[in-house]
Amino acid sequence: MPNLPKPILTAPQAEKYRAEILSALKNSESPPTFQPLMTLYLTEQTTLADFGNIKLESARNSSESVFAAKLYYAGATTNSQHGVKNIARLFPLFEQMEKYDLPLSIHGEIAAEDSDIFDREKIFVEQHLTKLLTRFPSLRITLEHITTKTAVDFIREHCAKEDHPIRKKREDCAKPDEHPIRKKRELRLAATITPHHLLLNRNHLLSGGIRPHYYCLPILKRESDRLALIEAAASGEDCFFLGTDSAPHSIADKESPCGCAGIFNAPYALDCILAATSPQSKEDLERIELFTSVNGANFHGLELSDSHFTLEKFKPSEHISPASSEFTASQEPEIVTHAELMKNGINAGFFKPIVTHTQRSPESLPPKITPLKPFYRGNESYWRVSCQ
Repeated sequence: MPNLPKPILTAPQAEKYRAEILSALKNSESPPTFQPLMTLYLTEQTTLADFGNIKLESARNSSESVFAAKLYYAGATTNSQHGVKNIARLFPLFEQMEKYDLPLSIHGEIAAEDSDIFDREKIFVEQHLTKLLTRFPSLRITLEHITTKTAVDFIREHCAKEDHPIRKKREDCAKPDEHPIRKKRELRLAATITPHHLLLNRNHLLSGGIRPHYYCLPILKRESDRLALIEAAASGEDCFFLGTDSAPHSIADKESPCGCAGIFNAPYALDCILAATSPQSKEDLERIELFTSVNGANFHGLELSDSHFTLEKFKPSEHISPASSEFTASQEPEIVTHAELMKNGINAGFFKPIVTHTQRSPESLPPKITPLKPFYRGNESYWRVSCQ
């Protein structure tokens, strides 16, 4: 993501940032095939020239340097002070992005000071997203890290108007590993969901004391919203896919008078998803596979990864119900090194770079040893994950 302390505003900056990420990966154990997909930070002064060279013959993702652009309203989240105040000023750019099929990712919250922080996503969806879709019907939009039932219902209703994909049974596939989806819908709207929003509601953040390590933006919502997110993630519907939005901040930055927003979920993201959705059958796991590893790639026109992971389920004496989110977060910080941070941030992205985020460039990452508290660390898991 481009919302660094010094935001990524142009293609040359994106190329430099990409080179720094790849350089940092050389000393890690991350897959050699990992390729960062660079995103521009939109301001009211952004033009098509900031995307760099445009491949006129390309049908999708036409920029050679930039994969997508990210819209933040000024003041909506971390390092968003350079963001947009009047979205109408970007309409000429959106017309060009629509023409060249350059994806737009949106942090879907207004940032008006007089708006309730728990209503900001709902207001954006109801008052602004509809207008964008009407004015730019061919612009490919991802509503990032949705948190409300309102957003789930809106995405589902809009995407229901599209043609359904053609599927076939696994036993009819030509190759053993061939996925049953045979035709991908050309969706123009989709949404990502984070692991932590599947497990937490606002009571976890505020009831019985403030828990700064659960503070994130968009902020946690009601239990009814969390259950709607779980149902969307577990459905396998192609308009919903994983976006970890993993944001590592030091314990000192989180536990301060003005703590940072962001949850470091990458090391245990899959554990969170499995705990929240509680798959009970092969079909349930196939839908989770769609959510974590297929839908996002299809939406963005990317090839599916050749990498796999194997899940082994334990047989606990007491099963956790699908709606349960009762867990105890570890109170002890985990000490991670620079290389371990990069390794965890990549390997927990379920082999899809589009769902692996970092908010700091390599030169500004924490020192060699930095105390971090990964989300969900210390909780019992009924699944063992091994990568292949």
